[in-house]
Amino acid sequence: MRESVLFVVLAGAARFRTAAGEIVVRAGCGIWIAAGDVLAIRVGRGDVVLPVPAVGMGATSGARVTVEQRILPELVRAFGGSLGYLDASPSPVEVHGADDLAIPELVWPSSRDLRACAEVLAARPELDVAEWLARSGLGWSQRNVQRNFLAETGMTLAGWLRRSRVVAAAKLIQEGRSLGWVAHHVGYQSVAGFIRAFTREVGATPGRWREAMLSGESRVHEARVVLPRVVRGHAQGTWVRANGAHVAVWAAVGGSRLMVCGRSIDLAEGQAAVIPAGMPNSLEIPPGSMVLPVGFRSGAAGGVGEPLVPAQLGDISDVRVLSMMLAAYTAVGAVGVDAEQGFREVLAGATVAEVTAGDAVLARFASMSARSPHLTNLELSGRLGLDERMLQRAVGERAGVSLAVLRRLLRMTGARHMLGSGAKPSEVSREVGYAHLPAFTRAFRAVHGAPPAELEVQDLRFARSVWGQRAQWNPEWGNGGQKARYVS
Repeated sequence: MRESVLFVVLAGAARFRTAAGEIVVRAGCGIWIAAGDVLAIRVGRGDVVLPVPAVGMGATSGARVTVEQRILPELVRAFGGSLGYLDASPSPVEVHGADDLAIPELVWPSSRDLRACAEVLAARPELDVAEWLARSGLGWSQRNVQRNFLAETGMTLAGWLRRSRVVAAAKLIQEGRSLGWVAHHVGYQSVAGFIRAFTREVGATPGRWREAMLSGESRVHEARVVLPRVVRGHAQGTWVRANGAHVAVWAAVGGSRLMVCGRSIDLAEGQAAVIPAGMPNSLEIPPGSMVLPVGFRSGAAGGVGEPLVPAQLGDISDVRVLSMMLAAYTAVGAVGVDAEQGFREVLAGATVAEVTAGDAVLARFASMSARSPHLTNLELSGRLGLDERMLQRAVGERAGVSLAVLRRLLRMTGARHMLGSGAKPSEVSREVGYAHLPAFTRAFRAVHGAPPAELEVQDLRFARSVWGQRAQWNPEWGNGGQKARYVS
């Protein structure tokens, strides 16, 4: 696992196998798996599993939790937020261990170079920072490393180093080493300094922790879920965007307003609508309400008319609807459910405008532009078999904006997701077809209101690693953010 996850079983049961053994988790319960653990999941037809990004607060990997029905909506909200369609980063769910003596989780940097250096530092805890930097050969200053560590792990370099040493020390203590030997081996000049550091991280002295390990006292595997604090009156929504795919959105809790091409459609609780590919859109979500994507279809498959009357789908308590969403955006969240079932049901139950030839052109153009943002308008129109003027006319009539504005929206929607996956602005600039970073920065600012280096972009790495495998992300998917369908 590259990220820590709370797996909540909504229906049926699931088997989770870790290094500690196999655990069966049934509906109404969950299991928290820490980053770095190796996990295998077995689910069958009818089983429904919700993966939720969750940080551990003194919890042991494999800790089980009881999930009360009242907190389920917030757990679903946390999953949906991790898909990257909201214009805000959701606060993390926390799993608090009942065991106060658990060794805290070591959070790893996300960038490749810093992760590699951090692994060296964790393997050689006796090295001080200056010596470690000298051996890295990267020519980084200590100030730059400190800034990057804080940005990528949420911890200062000193705090991360202390925790890394405590994690290494715990393994040595379990091997029966003396505390004096362990203290010097992990880089402390005095035993007293080591005891202070260990106590700060674990909540007990290393001697007390060793006694608890020997007695079995610390091996408690129950935990509790602590939800993020919700700011009263806080509304949510999306930025004005364009998707490369048709995306079905569902008002799971409360009502919301969907704007498509400057026209609005109100969604009451339980209703859903399809946002056609290539049409500029945004969502206004009042305080307390929740909107989730429940499926998508490639724009290359054909056009979809503008939404007129929403479909009736069901509310947050309907596990069947949740299973359709999970089938679309995860690999094993709902086995036996067609990944396109949610999209089909929304499209079939809604009233949409009559599909025109222009809708098909717009959908195909949005799909192709999202997949190949580096292509010029002339190249795109040629691949579509159209004159460039015909393409400009079709976009203007169906999207309500110029071809240049729509291309910028498509590119900047993809750019924001790439930034959320850890890419640097210079890398994103090239990927979305800009030869020069200043031009990309101007376009990004025009859409998002801030340059890419300053915007607080949501971290989407959870969606890539929720099942512990590498995601195949297609920028065409739009509102779904990073589609969590994985290959080994």
